[in-house]
Amino acid sequence: MSGKWRMVLLISLFGNLTIVYVGYKAWEYRSHINYWLDKYLYVVDEFSGRSTFEAADSSLKSDTLVPGRIVFLGSQVIADWPLPTIFPGYQHQPRVTGQRAAGFLLRFHPDVAELGPQYVVVEVSSYNFSPQHSAQEVFDYVVTLAEMARCRGIEPILTTGIPPRDDYEVFEHEDYIVRDTAAMYSTRLTAFATGT
Repeated sequence: MSGKWRMVLLISLFGNLTIVYVGYKAWEYRSHINYWLDKYLYVVDEFSGRSTFEAADSSLKSDTLVPGRIVFLGSQVIADWPLPTIFPGYQHQPRVTGQRAAGFLLRFHPDVAELGPQYVVVEVSSYNFSPQHSAQEVFDYVVTLAEMARCRGIEPILTTGIPPRDDYEVFEHEDYIVRDTAAMYSTRLTAFATGT
């Protein structure tokens, strides 16, 4: 093969590889944009998540406290808990979404107060902690939920944060250690719950 055709072949190969690379980067960029667009639309369209359990809540509304009823307000990790095994003899009402604790405040009335539970379990995951959302901020949300529950005669059960894996990182904030913030939150919550 002559040098001329060899050069044409190399240029063609380089051009094809460039097209593949640009196509891959465009797909990667679009996936990234779609991820953030979905988050944005969720926040704009349904930040509170109040419609998530609307149908289930309508049949459980009660003007008085229902003995033995427990509402689980928290993150998706609760969906995997074997509630009948952990809490036998109780009526379990999981109200679990993939939202931050700020959204729990907006759902408290329809998903907890109107159901008249004897107890409400409030659980927040490490998803709540980021450079923009401090341990104190999340703690304040949970304390507010506990106070709202007590005002309605509902006994709040507060759980400490489940620590994330050691290698868990916050996107674009590799130096931020979620585990440390979760531990700080849990320490504050324990002190609040025990009155120390």
